[in-house]
This record gives sequence, C-alpha cells and structure tokens, in this order.
Amino acid sequence: MFRDELIDYTDWYLRAGHISESHGCRVEGDKHIKIRVSECERALFLAQSLYDVCHSLIDNEDFRVELYGVYFRGHVIHSVSGTIITLRQMNPKVMSLDELGMPEKIKRKVLAKSPLKNGLLLVGGAQGQGKSTTVASILKARLEAYGGHALTVENPIEMPLDGWHSEGICIQTQIDSHMSFADGVRGAMRSYPVGQQGILMIGEIRDAETATEACVAAVNGLLVIATIHANNPLDIFYRMESLAKSQISPDEARSLVSAGFRMLIHQEMFRGKVTMTTLNTSSSVVPHIKSGRYERLSTELCSQNL
Repeated sequence: MFRDELIDYTDWYLRAGHISESHGCRVEGDKHIKIRVSECERALFLAQSLYDVCHSLIDNEDFRVELYGVYFRGHVIHSVSGTIITLRQMNPKVMSLDELGMPEKIKRKVLAKSPLKNGLLLVGGAQGQGKSTTVASILKARLEAYGGHALTVENPIEMPLDGWHSEGICIQTQIDSHMSFADGVRGAMRSYPVGQQGILMIGEIRDAETATEACVAAVNGLLVIATIHANNPLDIFYRMESLAKSQISPDEARSLVSAGFRMLIHQEMFRGKVTMTTLNTSSSVVPHIKSGRYERLSTELCSQNL
C-alpha cells in the first residue's frame, strides 16, 4: 500500500531536523502537484520514513536509497536555512531502447557496430531529462548485441547494470568523496581485458579532468558513453571545449574532441515523452569541431534529423 503511494512521488525535499517543513512532488494525472507534508498525514509518514533511510548517508553529497522497493537518487544541499535532502525517483530497471521510446532511426545508429566500436557517444540535456536512463539503456543494448567488457564510473550508481548481459559483462563502480570522476576513469583504463570490446560509461562529465580523460579514453580505443549538461545539441561541443581547455590548450581540446567524437544525442522530456536530436560524425562534421566553428554544424543537424 505504501509502495503504491510512494511510487507516485517523483521528487522529495526533506528538511533535516524539520520533516514537517518538507514537501514532495506527486504525479496526479498529467500534472505534478507539490504536497506540503505538514498538510497530509500519509505524506508526512513517507517523508519521515525516507529521512530515516537517508540519515546515515548524508555525509555523502550524492547517494542512492531504496524504500518499499522504490529507488531514489539523493543529493544534499546546505542551504541558508539548514540541510535539505533532495530525492528524485529512479527507474527500478534498465529499460530496453524500445521501452525508452527511442525512434527506430536513432536505435539503428546507437546499435551500429561501426563507427561506435570506439570513440565518444555523448548524451546531453538539461537536468532531469532522463540522460542517465538513456546511457544505461544504450550500454545494456550494445553489450547484448556485441558482448564485451564494460565499466561504469558513477556517483551515485543509478541503474542496475552490474553483471552479465547476454555475452557481455558490466562492472559498476562508484567513486567516493575522496575521488573525482577523472580518478575513476584513470582507474578504469587499467582494468580492461586484452582483445575484448571495451565500453566505459561515465555518469557525468562535469569537470576539466573528466572531460580530458574521457576524450583520451575514446581516442585510445574505448567506446565512451557519457552524459553532459547541455541546453541544446551544439552546446555539447561548447561545454566539452570549455571544460577541457582549462586542463589543456583550446586547440588540443578541440583536436581531442574531434578525433574522438562519434555521436551525440540531445534530449528533452515533456510529460514523460522524450524528444531526441542526434548528430553523427562525418567528413563534414569533424573539420567544424576541430576548428571550433560549431555554429556551422546547424545545417548538418537539420539534414541528419529530417
């Protein structure tokens, strides 16, 4: 009974020490309704139960929790009025590309053996647009199709990918508070068996070191599948260059991205439906990335998404 009610909540904002001042966001029909837990006895019970589960984990900035079989991704905010634990509901299983609602044309691209044997496959979008769900589904589908050896670098671990997927295996790793994503990527690079197709999934590219290490891994033969915050498709390139060039020179950053780039997916979600825009590498795409003339990719974007 409580699970059925909890599953209707997409987000929670729990005030540490003041649960009665917390609120949750609940789906009712096609609307998201904000519920003040002080005004709803059952919401107060759920909020308190979630807080009890989270309490021992709030020393970590990001974490994952489960209550009544419902999973949430947690993040700690230290606001002027105290500590707030934010929770966003996660999918309990990795969806297939069909369950994800991925268009057939895009599905063929992400499952193509070449050019995605190696290189960068970047999934961009704003916060809360389902990027992590998409990269997990792509990784699982490629392991099922081609086998191989996959490692993930995440904080926190979100989707249940660890284990065998047909002839492919995935090992999930979570970085702790003493590590960066870049540390995790460097560690993963030393862990691939010889002679097998290698996939590296990065939970999020959000700093200079990780952007650079992701590009290096892609150029060195791994298929790197990663999420990155971007407001539009071309912003993915601006973001990658902006991050990497604080670690290496702008020319080196653009050269690495252009050498490793294979495909991008930019997605937006509205009322549970995802819209995807893609761009694949080509002889006309690479020179514009290498020169930093990203605005000239607009024509290519239009033609590839007709």
